[in-house]
Amino acid sequence: MRARVGGTLASPKAVGAIFLVAAIWLAYEMGQWVLEGGIHGLVLRTAMLAGMAIALAVLVRWRNGILLFLSWLMVEDLVRKYMGNPMYVYFVKDALLAVIYVSYFVGVARGRERVFRPGFWVPLVALFFLALGQAFNPRSTSVFYGAMGMKIDFYYVPLIFLGFSFLRSREDLDRFLAFSFKLSILVAGVGIIQGLGWKNFLNPATLAPEFRSLGQLVRWAPGMEQVVSAPPSVFVSQGRYANYLVLMFTLALGGVAYQVFRRRPAKLTYLTLAVLATAIFLAGSKGALVYGILTLAGVGMGLLWGTRGQRWASARLGKIMRRSAVALAASLVLLLALYPSLAGRWSTYYYEMLWPDSSSSVLAARTGSYPLNEFEKVLEYSGWEWGYGTGTASLGMQYVTSLLKAPPPLAPAVENGFGDMMIEWGVLGPILWVMMSVGVVLTAWRVTKRLAATPYYPLAFSITWFAFWVLLPFTWGSVTTYQNYIVNAYLWMLIGVLCRLPDLASQPERAVYAVPARLLAEPVAAGLAR
Repeated sequence: MRARVGGTLASPKAVGAIFLVAAIWLAYEMGQWVLEGGIHGLVLRTAMLAGMAIALAVLVRWRNGILLFLSWLMVEDLVRKYMGNPMYVYFVKDALLAVIYVSYFVGVARGRERVFRPGFWVPLVALFFLALGQAFNPRSTSVFYGAMGMKIDFYYVPLIFLGFSFLRSREDLDRFLAFSFKLSILVAGVGIIQGLGWKNFLNPATLAPEFRSLGQLVRWAPGMEQVVSAPPSVFVSQGRYANYLVLMFTLALGGVAYQVFRRRPAKLTYLTLAVLATAIFLAGSKGALVYGILTLAGVGMGLLWGTRGQRWASARLGKIMRRSAVALAASLVLLLALYPSLAGRWSTYYYEMLWPDSSSSVLAARTGSYPLNEFEKVLEYSGWEWGYGTGTASLGMQYVTSLLKAPPPLAPAVENGFGDMMIEWGVLGPILWVMMSVGVVLTAWRVTKRLAATPYYPLAFSITWFAFWVLLPFTWGSVTTYQNYIVNAYLWMLIGVLCRLPDLASQPERAVYAVPARLLAEPVAAGLAR
């Protein structure tokens, strides 16, 4: 009998038979390859067959594929760095996600998965069709720019539905958070080791030419005694690493409060916060540091607002703030005690680059006049009202130019996300983007307010906070943050997770997780009825 839940597309007996036949065939083929003496071919073909096996397993159960997909996002750049950047590695994640989509939507067609309609679907669909039409803009110098731009901007959007269906119980949510936090500790740990002086740890000394300026970045300020390396961790660029850190730092802040409110062990999450704080300090990213400070203040005020009048939550909020502050302070104090010279150089760098009284400060320029001046450059292009085609100002267009020998775009990209949208989509592009972004944030905020009397509120608020920053302020500075595939994939999946939280909050709470009756000011269900 076929399984009825869990995204399963075949019975266990059928799956076992398929794997048995595949194993026999694989053993035969590997024997032939060894006899032929092709070791390199053996490795490549084995990897291909492993990929086929993984694809079959994902077709059987797409939820396992999601965790595998998120894991591959962390190691893809590592493989590219050590293999000299073969482009087929870049598309492994997209092929894996395509199989996941097929498995999921087959489950939807058979009535095994729940679906929902996002409140912002109208501007999202309008933006999609505008981008699709602009992919064939006659002023675009190659249709490959359009194909690349559509993939970067919209390929991960269906993860909303997978994120929504992924969570069937609180245990699923707990496993997802634990998986994400453990992965972030490993990635941040690699970055910390590199930042402490072992810069070639999981970062080869000889990189592909297109990676050298990204993976061997150094920082310098007039008051510093010497330059310091900005680590890329497992990624090919320091910018991608910094974006990942701010994503996980935001999720960890909400995760700590969620676990404490549910009376769940939070040691892993406190450790995650401590490791991420050190990693952000050593990452050499001014934007990541500023965002981390703003997020600490913003999420803290959000928790105070969401727990007003809730004695059971207020009683634990102080504990959360105290322990989080201790974890963050301890990590930085330990760094200062063990590596005082390095901590001093980074402190000098951040002070000179960010403090308003510093003569070298770029804070005001980077957040005000500079992106505005970049936006105004677009108005000097002829025909900016109609755009030059999807993908012509997107992240990764250099690969289309170099590998596919496509002529460069007619209008150069600028360091302003809305300006790049206008280059690609014309004046209608930024308008639809703002409408879509506001719709996403408002939808997320409405769900968050419904959860204000529940332990799920902190997690919901942190996701809403991150979505707001990525879609609006960060995009004003540069569209590359949104187009970073790690941020993009996590963003849309987390929005789906957020929309599922009210369902989890309405499920009966086990006694071990229950809020003590003496601390309850009002029933949890009252918050959902608001």
